[in-house]
Amino acid sequence: MNRLTASLFRLMVNLGASELLSHKEEINDLNVFPVADGDTGNNMLACIQGGISRLQEKGSLADIANELAVGSLFAAKGNSGVIFSQFIAGLSQGLSAYEDADVAIFHQAMQEGVKRAYEVVVHPVEGTMLTVLRESVESMNQVQDLDSFEVYFEFLLEAMRHSLRHTPDLLPVLKAAGVIDSGGAGILYFFQGMAKGLGVKEEDFPESFQKPILHEPNPEEGFCTEFIFQKKPQIAFDLNEFRAKLEGFGNSIVCFEEGDLVKTHIHTREPSKVADFARTYGALVTFKADDMAEQSRRRYEPKEEDEELAPIGALVVVPNHEIGSVFTNYGASSLLVAGEAMSPSMGEFLAAMTQAKCESLIVMPNNGNEVMVAEQAAKMVKGKPVYVLPTKSVGEGLGAISIMDFACFELEDNLTRGREALKSVFALEIGQAVKGFRFDNQQVHKGDYVGFVHGDPCACGKDVVALFTKILLQLPDFAEKEVLTYFYGKSITEDQVREIEAILTKENPFLEIYAMEGKQTTYPIIACFD
Repeated sequence: MNRLTASLFRLMVNLGASELLSHKEEINDLNVFPVADGDTGNNMLACIQGGISRLQEKGSLADIANELAVGSLFAAKGNSGVIFSQFIAGLSQGLSAYEDADVAIFHQAMQEGVKRAYEVVVHPVEGTMLTVLRESVESMNQVQDLDSFEVYFEFLLEAMRHSLRHTPDLLPVLKAAGVIDSGGAGILYFFQGMAKGLGVKEEDFPESFQKPILHEPNPEEGFCTEFIFQKKPQIAFDLNEFRAKLEGFGNSIVCFEEGDLVKTHIHTREPSKVADFARTYGALVTFKADDMAEQSRRRYEPKEEDEELAPIGALVVVPNHEIGSVFTNYGASSLLVAGEAMSPSMGEFLAAMTQAKCESLIVMPNNGNEVMVAEQAAKMVKGKPVYVLPTKSVGEGLGAISIMDFACFELEDNLTRGREALKSVFALEIGQAVKGFRFDNQQVHKGDYVGFVHGDPCACGKDVVALFTKILLQLPDFAEKEVLTYFYGKSITEDQVREIEAILTKENPFLEIYAMEGKQTTYPIIACFD
């Protein structure tokens, strides 16, 4: 493959994040520099997941690169996370002018990433992730006739493995602990995951992971302090001068500007004085200070026995916790609260699927546009089988989970019951048009209410109650229906809820109606007939 497209780059980044997620604890266990607080894997994963959370399904390579950089920047935390975010920012900047890219453009972008990562560290230390990035990218300059991404990544990964093996030779603290560098390991895992998107064969990791020598927490380690401040326009600001003054407060300093914002990471014993110093240049946007001795203590205290895994779990995508609580009552073990758009990224799916405490997992995306995303994420999960039940709406999901029982039925029985439910459940959503359109010779005007049955428009009207009840009453078997469940949103009043019940029970006195306050905004009514 000789062109890097937006869709391929998005897939590769998601696969890289998946690899970091799968090996997060192994990376944490290697963390002895600059402080053995065991959070390198957590920080690198948080960084890339922040970038992925902003990615859209459409757009050019430049669009994907720009959003990835912004998301990574604001999600970055810890020494490793901030450095990783700056490498991503440089890489993305190198791709930001292109619809797609060839190997030469991508390699130049990699060089930009390395350059930017080094620039933000006040005193770069070799034997770290910086070394693995620099040495591997520099080695690619010696490779001739690189015209395919598969070949590029094969050589790049081999160079990363070679560099990572030698990190203990450059950093004595690693050799004393008997480990390779944790950040460098994270970099290798990330690019190893990216290479999977190209079909590059996975090689064995260069070293067996060894846990670092445990040590007593050192109270002198101080606080891992991070903050962002917005510069005051009336005060002159020089980044190099600011960095130099920071050295009087601590070490392990990473600092960079992004527009009118300055982001800083420092290890210090006096976080309050650092905050006061930063305020002389601008207003603090964020500030946190973590006790590194306490982090170390928690990391190396004996852990409690792992909780017993449930045989079957259900992960359900919901717009909010109010609607999510109903799914939980029906037995859902995990919720992915995705907001009104109901469009979690592949990275968010991966994280939720991996963290689910169960032996087997059933996933309900509850959005027709997200079924394929969930299916792709499910293929990347390691450690348990994941099955996607293709629910295209919250109503479909509710109809399916209501006849499933994860305590009484086996996995296959529940999957069968869920699939059968999708064939028979009547799922209806009432939305409000944001612009005019036509369907089945019906004209919809902006502001009209529209009924969607399994995602397809079926009727429209000016009054939400009249439209909702009209659609239900026109069902051929309405008189035989027994249970109606629906969520009403923020725009629906209690009077309208009572009006709906009166209209429907007049025609079917035996109908049980469960109207629940969902507090959703996009669809005023979400309903299903079991």
